[in-house]
Amino acid sequence: PDAPVVKLSYRFGDGWKFLCVVPPRGEARRIAGEPKAIGLWIYGDGQHTSPRLRLTDSSGQMWQPTGDTIDWKGWQYVEFELKPSTDHWGGGKDGVLHFPLTWDSLFLLDNPSKKKKEGAIYLAAPVLIY
Repeated sequence: PDAPVVKLSYRFGDGWKFLCVVPPRGEARRIAGEPKAIGLWIYGDGQHTSPRLRLTDSSGQMWQPTGDTIDWKGWQYVEFELKPSTDHWGGGKDGVLHFPLTWDSLFLLDNPSKKKKEGAIYLAAPVLIY
C-alpha cells in the first residue's frame, strides 16, 4: 500500500501503436546479476492491451518478454519470465541470454488489436527475481 505508483494514460490511434517507459541513460540501465524473471503489479483497465518489457543482453540481442493480456480491472501481479523462448532479435541471434542485461524499456504497453483505444493503467512494485 505504500509503494510508489506510476500512472500511464494512453490514447492509441488505428494501426500498430505502443508506448515505452524508458530509464535514464547510464548506470540506471544496468541490471545486476542473472535474473530469471521480473515481477510487477499492474492495475488493469480491461482494454486488452499487452504488457511487455525490453532488455538488451551483452551480445546486443533485444529480449521482449510479454505478460498476460490486460483483460482485467484492478490490481494483478504479472511476472515476465526470461527464457530462450522469449521474443528476441538482433545481436548474437543465438537465442541465449548473455549476461549482464540492460534495460531498454522498463515497461512497454502494446496494442495488438491495432484499433483505436484509450485508457489508463498503473504500475507498482517492480522486482527482479533471481
